[in-house]
Amino acid sequence: AMYALIQAGAVIRVAAGMAPPQWYAVGLAVSGACWSLSFALFLLVYAPYLWRPRIDGKEG
Repeated sequence: AMYALIQAGAVIRVAAGMAPPQWYAVGLAVSGACWSLSFALFLLVYAPYLWRPRIDGKEG
């Protein structure tokens, strides 16, 4: 889902540039929302792994 949202955001961003001027801002907003949602999902999935201590007990 994260990858699909990034791809959708990219396609919408390009399409917004080719759309009539009144749709440009809407396209940018939707594209930004797709990008933001995708990285929010990434954070929800991977943050617990990144915030835990290492499994091997080493520093870093």
